[in-house]
Amino acid sequence: MTDAVERSQPPFQLRKIGHIVLNCTDIDASVRFYTQVLGLEESPWWVAPILGRETS
Repeated sequence: MTDAVERSQPPFQLRKIGHIVLNCTDIDASVRFYTQVLGLEESPWWVAPILGRETS
């Protein structure tokens, strides 16, 4: 095995991800997955009429 695989802890601590873009076909299902399954928090939405979503 390589050192990277054997290492139990990374040499850094991830505290926060500031911005990420994911393209999806069902935004509501995606939000449920990331919030209910992965435990992430949903950020306020900007108005995106093309997505059919209002700001939350």
